Amino acid sequence: FFNELFENYERLEKNEPLLPKKQLLRYIDYSIWQRSLFEKDPSYLTKNIEFWKKILDGIPAAIELPTDFPRPAKRSFQGSTILFPFDRALSDGVLKFCAEYDTNPFLLTFSAFVLMLSHYSRQKDIVVGTPVAGRHHHETESLIGLFINTLALRVQIDDSTSLINFLSFVKTHFLGALDHSELPFDKVVDAVQAQRVLNSSPIFQVMFSVEDAFPKGKVGADLTYESLSTKSSTSKFDLLATIEQSPCHFDLIFEYSSEIWSQQTVELMASHFLKILENFIAAPHEKLMDL
Repeated sequence: FFNELFENYERLEKNEPLLPKKQLLRYIDYSIWQRSLFEKDPSYLTKNIEFWKKILDGIPAAIELPTDFPRPAKRSFQGSTILFPFDRALSDGVLKFCAEYDTNPFLLTFSAFVLMLSHYSRQKDIVVGTPVAGRHHHETESLIGLFINTLALRVQIDDSTSLINFLSFVKTHFLGALDHSELPFDKVVDAVQAQRVLNSSPIFQVMFSVEDAFPKGKVGADLTYESLSTKSSTSKFDLLATIEQSPCHFDLIFEYSSEIWSQQTVELMASHFLKILENFIAAPHEKLMDL
């Protein structure tokens, strides 16, 4: 969208005619294809459903994070957002670790986040949601439209394993989930017959994502652009952790339910997450029990 917007802005600035981008594929074509995907091949639908039923079999009813306030009978989705910039040493450490151990910031920070959740909940079986782009085909890369799906990532923690082996386990599980990411999440919820209640989301109550930060830039002779931070007053989940990634820097954003947590508690959780991440990078061959 932005590439096309900026390109046409420059053309207007030069008094040149607009050139709408020609697309071989339209979003409606993708929608029709997605709808027919499982209808044309029932075995493909069965294969995906069976995968998620097996992966999510016996998951905890909910993650038992301690709260400051009693959970209401019905959610109002009241929330707040706080930002925690990584310091330079931690940002550099993440990039160096990923290069040295052939991994990426998502897998590294997600692994540390799961360990933080396990520490707070005292559970060894953790389910966290994460969004995926859903653009599996080259033709959809520049197509405007909503392709995002949600994956439920289940991580079972063995304290006797090393941090680096835990990271490898998380990677294997994530890639397996990614191979079955075309099944819409609502169908996963139906397939596993997850309990639906008014005060909590089904399957998972915490989400995690890594996103590229929107860069500053300039278009033409006089137009500059940058993203503006906004503070949300709602929260779709108990906790949504987002890592915003710039070329050499990371920011942690916690969007949380203010119905169950105070800002002070969430700030403490964030500081513990960053500390776990620091220790992960500093001593990847230590056992989880020693973290």
